[in-house]
Amino acid sequence: MRNVYLKICIFLLAAFPVLSQDIHFSQFYMSPLTMNPAMTGNYEGTFRIGGIFRTQWFSVAEPYQTPSFYVDAPIITGFRKQDWVGIGATIYQDVSGAGNLTQGGAYLSGTYHIGLDKDDTRVFSIGVQGGKSFRYFGNVQDLKFEDELLPGGSNSPDKSDLNDKESKKATGKDKTDITAGLSYQGVINDYLDMSIGVSVGHIAGPNIALRKSGRSLKPNRLLAHAAFNYVLSDRLLLTPAFLFQKVGPASEAALQIPVGFLLDPEKNVLFSFGPGYRFGDAVEILVGMDYGPFRVGMAYDVNASKFSSASKTVGGIEIAASYIARIYKKPKADNIFFCPRF
Repeated sequence: MRNVYLKICIFLLAAFPVLSQDIHFSQFYMSPLTMNPAMTGNYEGTFRIGGIFRTQWFSVAEPYQTPSFYVDAPIITGFRKQDWVGIGATIYQDVSGAGNLTQGGAYLSGTYHIGLDKDDTRVFSIGVQGGKSFRYFGNVQDLKFEDELLPGGSNSPDKSDLNDKESKKATGKDKTDITAGLSYQGVINDYLDMSIGVSVGHIAGPNIALRKSGRSLKPNRLLAHAAFNYVLSDRLLLTPAFLFQKVGPASEAALQIPVGFLLDPEKNVLFSFGPGYRFGDAVEILVGMDYGPFRVGMAYDVNASKFSSASKTVGGIEIAASYIARIYKKPKADNIFFCPRF
């Protein structure tokens, strides 16, 4: 019976506009396009492909499951030789709770990168992302209302006004969603470089109401992020990162301080490990590995919020991976005949 009431609580949280509800990842820099569109195509290579999967609160009723996938590329030179344009695409879907509440979106992004010097050691980027978002119940019949649990039974409430997967297909309930962002990446000295940025999401204010007749615009998401790479020695690298985001009245802040160990300089093998903390919510344990163009990471969250007694302190698990391809044409040289002189 306790699980039934827990499902009811989860549904009630989902059935009304929950302003704090938005996707978030512990490894936020492993999902750059959901964080800030200005990071699209901001790397050295031909194209980049990556993905991340998060599951949390799997000890309580139906767990949250959030897969995300992205691909981006720097495509053409800009107005100046040191400028370039990047494009990308990302999709994500979050499924949670009773009734399989599903929300997500598919987006395209474009960014103009301005090289502030000829060596590309300092870059300022302006990015825009647009697409369609959705929010609906995957299985309305799994929802249980209070009237259905009363002693002696009761008539089932009318659920026909709730948005489900079929009504979304029939009515095209996808909503336009727009995000804009700025970022700066630069080398400070021989030992330190940095990346900072801000973005504003849900500019178009998509309708997130779960009733077909309802209207509830999602508030803007304000997000700021920063990351630093500090060389401690030939083999050690300190890589602190920070993120702050605010959706309506709810806010979230996270600080991470992993340390990287360069295992093989020639093959660019870097192992990283360290702690993180999402203030008032969870303690994070982060592990990662770079092997040439490949990067993989895993994060484990230990719940430190008021919900820890119900979740048995288990927060979430994330697995992420990315790959940067470098496809360059080999230079074609004309035949050269050497004519030695005596």
